[in-house]
Amino acid sequence: MTAAFAPRVRGVALLLAAGLAARASAQVEVELALRADQHGGGPPALVWARDHLPHFAPGLADPRAALRVRLHAGGISAEPGADRPDDPYLRGRIVAPGGDALAVRCDATGYETWEGSAAAAAGCPQVLALLAATDAARPAGALTWVDFAALLGNLTAGVELDSPVGLLLALGGAECGDLVLRAAARGDRFTLEGRSRGGVVFPAILLALAAPRGDASAAEEQRWIALAFAARDARREEAAMQLARFGSREGERCLRALLHAGLDTRLRAIEALARRGAAEALPDVVAASRRDAASAAAAAAALAALWDRCPEPTRARVRAEVADEPQLASTLARVDAAPRVAGPGAVRAPGRAAGRPVLAAVLAVLAVGLLLRVLRPVQRIS
Repeated sequence: MTAAFAPRVRGVALLLAAGLAARASAQVEVELALRADQHGGGPPALVWARDHLPHFAPGLADPRAALRVRLHAGGISAEPGADRPDDPYLRGRIVAPGGDALAVRCDATGYETWEGSAAAAAGCPQVLALLAATDAARPAGALTWVDFAALLGNLTAGVELDSPVGLLLALGGAECGDLVLRAAARGDRFTLEGRSRGGVVFPAILLALAAPRGDASAAEEQRWIALAFAARDARREEAAMQLARFGSREGERCLRALLHAGLDTRLRAIEALARRGAAEALPDVVAASRRDAASAAAAAAALAALWDRCPEPTRARVRAEVADEPQLASTLARVDAAPRVAGPGAVRAPGRAAGRPVLAAVLAVLAVGLLLRVLRPVQRIS
């Protein structure tokens, strides 16, 4: 990260860290005013949400009329409102426990802005859940783009879908579609702008309802798993790299799935599996190497790193996979002949330790040759 970008990233990152520490006890209110929309011309997810509002606010006669909606610790309340000529489709406030508020405005296309103090943003779970789930602690002005339905779906795996909240999360997330946003915290001011089929505040409310609780490490891994499936930009590769830090089976399954993603993500997933020591995933890594030369090179490196850990059944599968792959077959022959520390199910071949000096000498010669090849063009230029 360059020095120029660091302060701009740090603003949102520090806001996120400070707010998450106090999130459990925060009592936040969201106050919204929606214009009348009898013909459903507003953001589709917001139209869908207001049509389903009577399920959560009994007694509401006409959800398409002008409304005032309030979300608080006791639930949701809604009552008829009044349109003003200069009103956007949705306006309102997200009010933090201390009384500071973020002003919210959303137009009929789903474009929405939030503005207010950094203290207000740090005290709002809806804001914090959105920043955390979308990895929005990025350089000021950098766009975040996610498939919101996929993001929410990965966070709500334990929610009962037949419950009102489960239906709201599943169907509401699908209605929102893609979410694009950017956030910035400069000094004591916080701004956010974004767009989806439901604006930004509706996705933020859904994320706050779905945000994982419990073990912080598990919650962080779940966030990266969700981004691995949902991100539509370079953060998918970032998620793959971050998953190398964890050891759960769910994280490994996610990385195996990413072997079928685009080239950059696939390379990061292969590297992450190797760093995790996921020997049982080696046959899948080798199978993914058939797609292109870069994947084959990454798979060869993973093969060299993981072979010692492989039990014999896994080795048999790998041998079958590399039979018609010359590059991998050559790597396999080399690592199979090298001395190794026996892994689970593997047996050390007697007398292999004597080959270590020879192997070291060969590697040294190769290193010198590579260095000379790199330096040769430099000498010609000079």
